[in-house]
Amino acid sequence: MSGDHVRFSRQRRLAEIGDRGQRALQAATASVVCDGFAGDVERLYLERAGVQCVAACADANIKVQASPASDAIVTRPVLHSHLTELELHHEAARSVAEGAMAALLVIRHVVFSNVTREPVGDGSEAPP
Repeated sequence: MSGDHVRFSRQRRLAEIGDRGQRALQAATASVVCDGFAGDVERLYLERAGVQCVAACADANIKVQASPASDAIVTRPVLHSHLTELELHHEAARSVAEGAMAALLVIRHVVFSNVTREPVGDGSEAPP
């Protein structure tokens, strides 16, 4: 068993990730845009998920390349709209939440951008 296969075995067992999602994560690259401690948290989360991080970016957007044919932009307003709902009062907690949320938005895009939704019994689409 290869080192990466063992390293990511827990993620591969998650129905939401699986082998396909883990391969997508390992093929993806993302720019880290959060500053300071939040950027450290973002980079750590992405790298532990298998995403290759490129140098920190001062741009107001997070650029994600999930595959050669799929680029996505996650904007800072989207990130901050999620953070305001948390109502965190301490700077350290806000920094951890900002980095984690930025990483999560990237991971969700990478894993779910190429997923085909299967129809469920009532004719609607099942969530990925």
